[in-house]
Amino acid sequence: GRYVVRGQLVNNGKAAGSTTVLRLTFKRNDDVLGERSFPMVEGPLPPGGRTNFSQALDDPPSGTTDIVPVVE
Repeated sequence: GRYVVRGQLVNNGKAAGSTTVLRLTFKRNDDVLGERSFPMVEGPLPPGGRTNFSQALDDPPSGTTDIVPVVE
């Protein structure tokens, strides 16, 4: 199957910020099935600023029921 992770970044801080990596953890219940990292260069995003993102995933680990995203 194929998954697409979509989201919105929001800068709730008081200074401009940037991102470098989108890290995804693939899970089934509490079991971690795998992790993948993707470059995500966004910014600088001003305070209160927003931007949308989308990342297509081919061949996610078999049995994945949850994808947990972390933006760094």
